[in-house]
Amino acid sequence: MSHKLTDFSPAALVRANRANLYEFFRSFEQSPYMEFAKGDGLSRWSCTFQYAWFNAILGARDATPADSAYIEDSLAYFKAKNTTEITCWLEDGVNLASWETLLTPRGFRLEDGPAGMSVDLNRLNETGQIPAGAEIVAVSNEQSVRDCAEVLIYGYGFPPDWKDITIDFLIGLGQDTPYRSYVAYWEGKPVSTAAVFFGEEVAGIYSVATVAEARGKGFGAAVTLAPLLDARKMGYRVGILQASTMGLPVYKRMGFQQDFRVGSFFYTF
Repeated sequence: MSHKLTDFSPAALVRANRANLYEFFRSFEQSPYMEFAKGDGLSRWSCTFQYAWFNAILGARDATPADSAYIEDSLAYFKAKNTTEITCWLEDGVNLASWETLLTPRGFRLEDGPAGMSVDLNRLNETGQIPAGAEIVAVSNEQSVRDCAEVLIYGYGFPPDWKDITIDFLIGLGQDTPYRSYVAYWEGKPVSTAAVFFGEEVAGIYSVATVAEARGKGFGAAVTLAPLLDARKMGYRVGILQASTMGLPVYKRMGFQQDFRVGSFFYTF
């Protein structure tokens, strides 16, 4: 990508955050573990993982009464796959009320979601220390992919039997993509991970996880900082992410500011 975002206005940062997130989702279309269906300003994807963000609908236009049939069809589709919960996202500028009138009566609930945050990469707080014997590396081979998957499983508290699928999922994405993972090791053991997705003119941070025994030691910030510094070397000026409640104070100390709440509609079967 030759063009990098340099507009730090609130509207531009919100738009870039959403756009990067949705492009991040679309980038997984190549994975054999994902199914995508697109057409008429609407997208739908499902995944083997029972994780709401990876089983979703995305609206790129205002809803019309005719979209009632699409919603009903989507609910039947996900139910047939034994999906436990899904999300419905809206592109920046789409009229929320038009979708709310169709989704709410069918059991969808609108939630604020995580904090959408951004940082000027030239103003990152690079201070902080991690324990002696720690190192951070970019995922570049099968072993580091396995280590990354292990941290994701235990860091997020996912079922252990998801590990092999996660490994295959990450390997299937390949290395020559806009998505790159990093792993922090402590005394030779993988303890924290983060990923960066380059899209829509910004560097988006995703999949930040730290195993329970290594939390509170600075690994989360350090493994997040590594891809941001690499992004800055590549000429990017803006980093974005969607912060959990646990991660919010960490990212604020790094220099991130909260721009908005990344709201979406949730449906539980």
